[in-house]
Amino acid sequence: MRNLKTWLLSIIGLGMFTVASAHINPELHDRPSSDNNNEEISYRENCDNAISQIDQAINNVRARLTTGGDVWWDGDDGLYVVPKVAPGEPPVSSIFAGAVWLGGLDDGGNLKVAAQTYGRNQGNFDYWPGPLIPDGDDQGEIVKETCAQWDSFFSLTALYIVKHKPLFEQSK
Repeated sequence: MRNLKTWLLSIIGLGMFTVASAHINPELHDRPSSDNNNEEISYRENCDNAISQIDQAINNVRARLTTGGDVWWDGDDGLYVVPKVAPGEPPVSSIFAGAVWLGGLDDGGNLKVAAQTYGRNQGNFDYWPGPLIPDGDDQGEIVKETCAQWDSFFSLTALYIVKHKPLFEQSK
């Protein structure tokens, strides 16, 4: 049972940083397409870059998580350390970096991809924290204050999940 809880918390911990959103700027979305469109388009104009980082330490692993879509590094050094080292000892990272890559087709059949690479050093991000506005004239948009509020990590326990599941089922 302990291994199951540890595994579940590891998966949840790794998944928490993926609370990211994207929106389509209607002015850019409705433009006629061209065969040679090399123009760079930024959908991040409403938010500052995600900057929060945390070290997840479970079992014998210490892994850096970020809210900007990339993981296991701090922008300079790899921080996926197995086995964890004692305080004061230099860590050796077994993985340098990783990232979340998501893709899909929009209603017009166009491929949309968010694929964070090593952009943290240059301030380039494909992800930012926070939910999109769900409806109304601003549907699919996000505001700077919301991004700032969600640029953090949220701890939860297995007990929280056990208590939440029946409440969720009752709300359906």
